[in-house]
Amino acid sequence: MHYFNQYHELLDILWWKNLRIINWQRFLDALEQHTTNNSYEVYMGTLDEVQIPLWGNHQKFEYLEVQNGFVKGTAPRYVWIYLESMDDDNSDLYIFGYNSPYAEFFEPNDVKFCPDICGQFNWLENVRSTFGYANFGIIFCCSPSSFIKFAYAQKLPHITAIEMPDETAEDSSYSEEIVPTTTENYVSNLILGLS
Repeated sequence: MHYFNQYHELLDILWWKNLRIINWQRFLDALEQHTTNNSYEVYMGTLDEVQIPLWGNHQKFEYLEVQNGFVKGTAPRYVWIYLESMDDDNSDLYIFGYNSPYAEFFEPNDVKFCPDICGQFNWLENVRSTFGYANFGIIFCCSPSSFIKFAYAQKLPHITAIEMPDETAEDSSYSEEIVPTTTENYVSNLILGLS
């Protein structure tokens, strides 16, 4: 926590309280336990902007805008972490937290935009049971190879794995290439090492 606290200004974002103190905290607790014996490079940021339904017409949406003094800002739709394994014992993984209480107004695939693989990780076993509850803040996990298929992949400032199928092979093997991308919606380009 001391390591993170020195970057508190970079980590000041508009959080939906339920996500921050319930499911995201449960995820961070599980990650802390998991990293006692496993090492990762950790990339963090935000993605997109929260939209809220109009009271008169729930089929239409507007961006949530917050004013603080003379500054207006928007809240991020997603808070994300990318875990890049530093050993051969673990898979790389994206974790997304949906930073809004309005998930039910959107199609499920508009909220969880990639296949959720949180269930494939033993270290999340004790916390993932609540990840699907909107009242606690939805959290879902994506593999780098599945995430690249979605438009959000081009908005991340850091690592994106590109799936490159081998057309001569009969199976669906692939190689990954790390490419930089750009975005306006990120907290930090800070690389944090957990061990």
